Amino acid sequence: MGKSNRERITDLQSVFEDLETKFESVDSKLEENKDYLDKIEEHESEAANFAEESEENSKTIEELKDDIEDSRDEIEDIEQTLDELLTSTEVKKDEIDKFFTMVFGEENEDGNRTGGLNKRLDTKEEEIDQYMEDQKDRFENTYEKIESLLPGAASVGLTKAFADQKQRYIRPQIVFVSIFIIGIVGFVLTAVWALDDPSSVEAAASNVIARIPFFIAFAWLAAFGSSEYRKNKRLMEEYAHKEVLAKSYQGYKKEFTEKGDETASENLDESLINTLDENPSRILGTNSSSDRPKLTDVLERSE
Repeated sequence: MGKSNRERITDLQSVFEDLETKFESVDSKLEENKDYLDKIEEHESEAANFAEESEENSKTIEELKDDIEDSRDEIEDIEQTLDELLTSTEVKKDEIDKFFTMVFGEENEDGNRTGGLNKRLDTKEEEIDQYMEDQKDRFENTYEKIESLLPGAASVGLTKAFADQKQRYIRPQIVFVSIFIIGIVGFVLTAVWALDDPSSVEAAASNVIARIPFFIAFAWLAAFGSSEYRKNKRLMEEYAHKEVLAKSYQGYKKEFTEKGDETASENLDESLINTLDENPSRILGTNSSSDRPKLTDVLERSE
């Protein structure tokens, strides 16, 4: 791009030199025309002398004089136009020289050009290339950090989810404990009420029999609260187990990877997947959880 501009500017300078040569030629011809006009004026003087001899020749000379005057005016107009063109060309040449200097810089004593927009563009291009290289390195480093943090982020997400789910069972536990206490207290109060100041054994028995529905209701309420409390407690323990497994997974995974123990790492992944895949509500239908995958089993096999 820079080389093409220099060629164009060289061509413009050549055109300006040709114009200056032509202007000099025009000036020379104008001088010749002025000499010619002077001679014509001399001939006009001679013609004036001959005008007395011939009216017809005078008329011809007058016509010739008018033509010469018209030619002189045209020549003066041409000369003025050429002067204006020359002035405009010189101004344009100065503007082009200034533009050339602004783009390529000023020429020093050694003939080399320094500064200018071209140099600044080259400098900016180098700065942009360096900036892009720095940003590329920064992006790659950030990408590597993100890649290294993704597994840990997944483990943290699982831990948070299990912890939140475990917290959901705290309030139901309080409710079911309260129901159990209400059932026990109600049962005791009903018994006290039935045996309060009996007049005889038969009367006491009659009072107890009459209050059997209350005994049954409070007993069922206490049993219901106790049963639901145990179920919620087992669900909390299940989610607590999953939470502990999710917390410890990343550490064991990193340890197995550093040791190069691919078998233990695969077993750990399989154990985690199986454990996470199981629905905690399954324990509500069984009294044993011995079939649940254990993280300790995987660790023992890895040893």
